[in-house]
Amino acid sequence: MTRVERLCHRLAALGESHFMARYRRARRAMHAWMFATGTRAVELFNIGMLVIWSAALLDDRLLALSVYIGARMLTHPWANELLAFTFAVAAGVGIVGALSKDQAADQLTAWGLQVGAVLWIGVSLNFLASYPPINTGVGTYLLLAFLTWSAGCYLRDD
Repeated sequence: MTRVERLCHRLAALGESHFMARYRRARRAMHAWMFATGTRAVELFNIGMLVIWSAALLDDRLLALSVYIGARMLTHPWANELLAFTFAVAAGVGIVGALSKDQAADQLTAWGLQVGAVLWIGVSLNFLASYPPINTGVGTYLLLAFLTWSAGCYLRDD
């Protein structure tokens, strides 16, 4: 028996050990918690943030903030209202999807989460447009975009 074959046999025996069986059970339990409870928490947090931002975009004082220079790039008079409507539609889709738990609702919620992720990337880029100085809005909304996109992918593929 060669060294490679012996190594393969040892690794196979390790995979059948009691420790590895416990590890696989713990990993499955963590995966189930993370993508069931965690996705629901991201879903609700995303809905809340979308509602807050849809209301904030209707207030012209947001345009006066030095850290949110990106909104000043929107020159059309109805641009902020249209953007607020987009945030509100994504929040509405998330609310409808969160109220029921079947396959169609999961698909609807997944769509809302992924549209929300694209919106959060836009918000993050707007905060980045005010560089220098870089502020926490960039990283916070990029993290939110990553979480909402991942939760949307989980719900869509599940």
